[in-house]
Amino acid sequence: MTKSTNGLIISNENNELLFYTKQNSKWIFSALEKPDIKGGIITVIEYIPSNGMLAIGTSEGEFLFYDPVQKSIVFRDRKTHSSLISSIDKQDNLILTSSHDKKVVVWNFLKPSVYHWQKSYNFHKQEVYNASFISPNEVISLGKKEMNVWTFSLEKIYDEIKGVIKKDIDFSDEQIEKHELFLKAE
Repeated sequence: MTKSTNGLIISNENNELLFYTKQNSKWIFSALEKPDIKGGIITVIEYIPSNGMLAIGTSEGEFLFYDPVQKSIVFRDRKTHSSLISSIDKQDNLILTSSHDKKVVVWNFLKPSVYHWQKSYNFHKQEVYNASFISPNEVISLGKKEMNVWTFSLEKIYDEIKGVIKKDIDFSDEQIEKHELFLKAE
């Protein structure tokens, strides 16, 4: 379940999204939509107010953005997580996902259909139940019998990305600074 600017959005066992709005102090059912989920059931939904999208995670590790206005999936990733996505959080253009595959992933989305980069963190020995941004560069992640509070630096992540690009292709530092690397997930 997630709150949107217009009400509540709830998923059911059939992967349907139920939209409710509040009218005269009562919750009224307003719509039913069924996104094209490729595998598993919806386990978590997060409304992204900056673009009106729904970030959705499934029991089989599928992560997607659903546009409820266009009734279409604008982004889908089935490779990053290999197990149930347990939480999704947002902060500016960053999305945080956690999973029972023991990973927490920070995604940087320039627009809902394309991510600029992602960084996986593998601090947990067992499945991760929840992860949240607690400050602009700090995350808390909770797993079975463990909790991690950790910081990340966007500058260090960018330096790491530049290092990987430089190793694979002989770009000058100036070319790397000017060039935006866009990755599309399948």
